[in-house]
This record gives sequence, C-alpha cells and structure tokens, in this order.
Amino acid sequence: GYEKNAPAFALFCLRERLLEKLKSDGQYNLYKDIEFPLLFILYDMEKAGFKVDVNVLNEFADRYNSELDMLTQKIYDLADESFNINSPKQLSVILFEKLGLSASKKTKSGFSTDVEVLETLANRHEIVPLIIRYRISSVEPNLQNIPIRDEDGREIRRMFIAGKKDNILVSADYSQIELRLLAHFSGDEKLVNAYKNHNDIHALTASEVFNVPPELVTADMRRSAKAVNF
Repeated sequence: GYEKNAPAFALFCLRERLLEKLKSDGQYNLYKDIEFPLLFILYDMEKAGFKVDVNVLNEFADRYNSELDMLTQKIYDLADESFNINSPKQLSVILFEKLGLSASKKTKSGFSTDVEVLETLANRHEIVPLIIRYRISSVEPNLQNIPIRDEDGREIRRMFIAGKKDNILVSADYSQIELRLLAHFSGDEKLVNAYKNHNDIHALTASEVFNVPPELVTADMRRSAKAVNF
C-alpha cells in the first residue's frame, strides 16, 4: 500500500514540480537524454553481474575470517569484555563510557562511531585502529568503492575477471574532469594554461602550497595538493 511505499509515492506526487524545476534550471535535457536512459543500461549491468575467480574469493574468505577472529579476540581483550563489535550502540558504550574516549558526533541513538570519528580517535587508544581494521568487509559493496591504492584493495580486485574466455577488462576514466570543467567555466589563467601546456596540475599546486620547485614535489605532497584541488 501507500504507507509501505511512502517515499516512492511522495516522489511520484512531486513529479510535475520536480520536472518543472529541472526545466527552469536548464537540466531537463540532461535528465531526459542522458540520466534517464542510463538507468536501463545500469539495470542490464546489474542483472549481468560481475564474474569472479572463485578460487581467489575462497582464498580471501579464509584469510579474512582468520584475521577477523584474531582482531575480535584482541578487541575483546582490550575492552575487557565481549560485545557486538558491529553494534554502533554497544561499541559507543565501550569507547565513550567504559574507556572514556571523548565523543565528537551524536546521532539519534547515541554517539557516532562512524569511520570519521574512529579516525580522530586512532591515536587515543590502541583498540581504535583494531576496530577500524575490523571493518574490512561490507555487505554487497559497490564495485567502484573497492580501493586500489592500498594492498587490500589491490588484492580484492584480483578476484574480478572477464566474463568470457576471449574477453578482457578495460579500465577507463576521465582525466581530472572536474578540474578541467572548473578551468573552463572559471577561466582561471593558471588552470587553463596548466591544461593547455599538459602540466601536472596537482604537482603545480603542491609546488605553491609547500613552496618548493615542481621537480622536488614528493608523492605525499602531490597527494595532499590533489585533495586541496578537488
């Protein structure tokens, strides 16, 4: 009934108003010609799924299950009691009441234990890095969210393989598309010239931020500048 599907029904009731908003904002053609047709492609992709190497998958399962058992026991030892590590409420009690760590963000059910909060507490108690590490798995992860820069991410990505024998996987991405659009719409002289001259925009920013010549910019400096740019 309507009560069960209240969000969908509410959205349907707002349909005409939202369409008018899209038109007034000049985004209707984007919605009609690109975003909406893409839904059918995404649906076909979801139906097809992604092939994985079962042997590699089982290897990961064994490895991570062993590590989770070890982490669980270490966390219990440091907390001096057993509790449901996956329960934000129970974890909150352990961290902020029993261990006395300072809470920084509150939710309806208590103090937040999301990854941002945990990272701010990582140097406050040895249990926190273990809890962050414990959260290495997730239910039905988005393939785009599997990291590639750390060792775990690279290992996990090994399990994804081409669907058929003669097929190959191709990785393609826009090169700094947001910054290129920013350069175009802002007309910023430094950005525009950097792209016209095929310069490394992140290295240039790092050079200015850290006040060093471009050739002395390190990988860590460039990574920090990349965050600044975006």
